[in-house]
Amino acid sequence: MMSVGRVAVIYAVLVLLAVIQAVWYYPQLPETVASHFGGSGIPDGWMARRSFFLMELITLFLVSLLMLAMYAVFALGSLSMMNMPNKQYWTAPERKEATRSMLTSFALRFGILVLLLLQAVFILASQANLEPEPRMSAAIWLCLAGYLGATLVLTARMIWCFMRLPRETA
Repeated sequence: MMSVGRVAVIYAVLVLLAVIQAVWYYPQLPETVASHFGGSGIPDGWMARRSFFLMELITLFLVSLLMLAMYAVFALGSLSMMNMPNKQYWTAPERKEATRSMLTSFALRFGILVLLLLQAVFILASQANLEPEPRMSAAIWLCLAGYLGATLVLTARMIWCFMRLPRETA
């Protein structure tokens, strides 16, 4: 499993890339942009370009704050309050730090998935608005499916990780 530090660096790089992406697209778009699209990809909501990018940056900030809070809960919170398989084994004093490391790594990985989805949505929305007739690409459905699939895999992996015990203790 990748170290918490490396996962945190990936997370920070994604946040920086999101800000760079917003700054890059901002001058290219018209003053009024499609900000909401129906299931068929046709826009059904509009807003000022400035508001659109302000919303993007606020969303990025709030999601990052939420991920930081989740990280803090896992890194600093009481493990006894957490619900996990084989809790007694994983919260034993000799394994507490390893358990915290695994939980924080999973939290950061989930944050990375959320950031990737947000990035994809904002990029696709920006690209749609570069067209004379804005229309959301069908790629949004692939992004959502990928996000849901990766979230399911990450969740299953975390549960599996805590369900299995080393052979000498099983």
